[in-house]
Amino acid sequence: MVSEPGPEHAFAALALLRCRDRMGPVLDAIAEPRRLDVARAVAELDGFDDYHLKHVLAEVVRREERTLREATALFLGAASQNAPRTIRKWAARMIGR
Repeated sequence: MVSEPGPEHAFAALALLRCRDRMGPVLDAIAEPRRLDVARAVAELDGFDDYHLKHVLAEVVRREERTLREATALFLGAASQNAPRTIRKWAARMIGR
C-alpha cells in the first residue's frame, strides 16, 4: 500500500481505473513537472487491482476532507461546521494548507 497517497496518486488511481490501456497518451498530455510525479505514482500503483486503486483514491479524498475541515475550523471557527466545500477550499488556501 502507498504510505501517504497524494493528489498525484489520486489522479494515477483514477486513470488506471478508467483508462489503464491508454496511459501513455494520458501521461503525454500532462505538462512537466507534474508528469514525472504522476508517472511515478502510476508506476507505484500499476500492479494494484481495482479494489486497491479505489482504496487509494478514497484515502486521498478522506485526507483532503480532513485537511479542509481543520483549515476551515482554524480560519472560520464555529461557523465552519456547515461551510460549503468551495468555502473550505478557499479557507485552506488562505492559511496555506
